[in-house]
Amino acid sequence: MNGSLETAVLELLDKQAIYELINAYFNASDRRDYAKMKELYHDDAIDEHGSFFQGLASDFIEQLPEIQEPMEILHHNFTTVNLKLDGDYAEGEVYVLAFHKVATDEGSFDLLIGGRYFDKYEKRDGVWKFLHKSVVEIGRAHV
Repeated sequence: MNGSLETAVLELLDKQAIYELINAYFNASDRRDYAKMKELYHDDAIDEHGSFFQGLASDFIEQLPEIQEPMEILHHNFTTVNLKLDGDYAEGEVYVLAFHKVATDEGSFDLLIGGRYFDKYEKRDGVWKFLHKSVVEIGRAHV
């Protein structure tokens, strides 16, 4: 294999690993698998989750059971994934549509949220994990 082909294959493998990381994140979120979610972040990772949380990702994950308690259904779909690699560091923009069924004292309502994740990833010891996650909500609708 020549050098440029080998470089292209290694880049493709890194992008696939990040894509699988993104899949695992939404899987863990929808299934409320907080132990799995914690494994997807580096210990020093930051999470900026809209207006209701900014800080260490581990602290955010500890708060998720309370945040998600009124949500009867969590269902995330990601669409467009743009990744830019720079060695063992990468940045990504991920479009997401999230459907939540939320319980209130007045009854349940459906919530559709559109947004983007601006993520930073780092490969340490051969494993890609989130280094920084920032959520930007584009719009929401009660449906």
